[in-house]
Amino acid sequence: CQEERARLQAELEQKQQEAERRDAMYGEELGGQQALVQAMKRRVLELIQEKDHLWQKLQRLSCTVPGCCVVCHKIFGRLSRRYPCRLCGGLVCHACSADYKKRERCCPPCAQGETQVT
Repeated sequence: CQEERARLQAELEQKQQEAERRDAMYGEELGGQQALVQAMKRRVLELIQEKDHLWQKLQRLSCTVPGCCVVCHKIFGRLSRRYPCRLCGGLVCHACSADYKKRERCCPPCAQGETQVT
């Protein structure tokens, strides 16, 4: 009877240790999943903010008259040349263009956005 009791006691201890190992493993897995959920939430918020920023930029461009500069509202004519911003597509005059190189010409709001990003 004592041998049977000792055997059952050892078996019980072994099962308890196994259960504790499983609990620890599940706890680690749960922690990893919670961290993943938090990272996904942060990414979703970043994407929402980016979408909002792009929408605001689009609204700002659609509100301006296509025949005038986005920045100074100078009306384009025969002597005043218009340049499309390479980033947002808004029209800017020569004076308001941030970079006079043809490939990198952009409006001041986009130029400020570039300096903040990089």
